[in-house]
This record gives sequence, structure tokens and C-alpha cells, in this order.
Amino acid sequence: MIAGYAQHGLGVQALLIFEQMVEKNIAPTSITFVSVLSACAHTGRVEDGHRYFCLMTEKFKIEPEAEHYTCMIDLLGRAGKVDEVEKLINSMPYDPSTMGWASLLRASRTHGNMELAEKAALQCLQLDPSNAAPYVMLAHMYARVNRWEEVAMIKRYMRDRGVKRRPGCSWIEVDKRIHVFVAEDKSHPMIEKIYEFWEEMSKKIKLAGYVPDVRWVSVRDDGLREDEKETIVGITVRNWPWHLGC
Repeated sequence: MIAGYAQHGLGVQALLIFEQMVEKNIAPTSITFVSVLSACAHTGRVEDGHRYFCLMTEKFKIEPEAEHYTCMIDLLGRAGKVDEVEKLINSMPYDPSTMGWASLLRASRTHGNMELAEKAALQCLQLDPSNAAPYVMLAHMYARVNRWEEVAMIKRYMRDRGVKRRPGCSWIEVDKRIHVFVAEDKSHPMIEKIYEFWEEMSKKIKLAGYVPDVRWVSVRDDGLREDEKETIVGITVRNWPWHLGC
């Protein structure tokens, strides 16, 4: 139940169940604390996270494992405490996992800490050179601050090493039928109507003052016209189900 609540963002309920467990003298396990710390991370309960992390060893004599440290990294990163994340990583009794470094990379990207993002991305790539995500996240950060030489360098690294992004995928149920959309796949039978709807909505949001941020498109698509870049930004695989559902 704790894991279920935590996975669905119901951190308060998850922690309440944990406290009831402890009151009834039901001993939590290492896995229990993974769910508890995850609940803290998804609800921004930094102080509670620290308290439960210490409680593991002080009261229940459970030594933190990689999964617990990863949860703490995620918790601190989401709260913008990237400096504390770095200290935690440096204090770990063993090397952090790819997930730990990826959590730091996401936090650094969210809060604009380029130095830590570069360090985290390098560690991710050393552990898993075929993973495209660190390349792409770092390239997007460079693009935001107009560091185009670094963007080009990352694209070259990806090309030379044969690293490719996995296409995004999303879906929606309409009239008891599941419609699946994959990035850059235009085979859906209603694709023309979806594009027509997007163009109509695009005009309306521009009239309302929206200005598309097309800088990230240059990370992967060179030589495109401005309107083509706007199309890529607007018609993302995550948006397609929404167009169909409307």
C-alpha cells in the first residue's frame, strides 16, 4: 500500500500508513524505506525524507543501499538543493548508480546548474555510453544559453558513437479504442485532422501571446525553416493524443 500511494503521488497517505505500521510494531524492511523515501521525493517533503533516512540506521538498523541514496538524490534534486545532492553523492560508501547521476542531471537541468549538469552527464555516459538521454538533456541546456559549438560537439559524439534517441510514445483511449502515437510517425488514419486541429489551435495561442521556443530544435534538426521548427515544437508525440481526444 505504501508503494502504491507513493507511485501515484499520494505521499501523505503513504507516510501515514508507514507511521501506523511502526505504531503497531510491524518492522519495516529495506524495500519499505524505498517506498517511503520515494513518497517524500514526490511530495517535496525534504525534512521528512532526511528524518526517515536517518531512522533507517538509528532505529531499525537498516544500512542504506543504492536505491535509498537514489531516492534521496531525487528528493533533494526536485527541491532544488543540487549542492546538497553533490555532497550526498560524495559521501556515499560506494559509487552511485546511473539512476543517481541521472537524477542529479535532471535537477541540474531544471535549476540551470550547468557545471553540475556537465559532471552528471559525464558520469552517466561513462556508466552507460549508449544512453541518448544525457546527451540530449545537456545539448538542450547548451542550446538555451546559445552555446552552439557545444551543441554541435554533442551531436557529433552521438553520430560517431551510433547513439540514437528512442522515439517518444503516447496513447489515448477514444470510444473504447486505444490510439498509439510514436514520434515522427504519421501513419495514423486521422493524422490530417490532427494537423488541422493543431494549426487552428496554434493560431489561437499565438494571438493570445504565445511565442514558440524553437531553440532546442537545432539540437537535432539543422537547416529547417522557422515554420518547420514551430511545427516540431507544437506537434509533439505527447500532444497528439490530446488533439485526437478533443
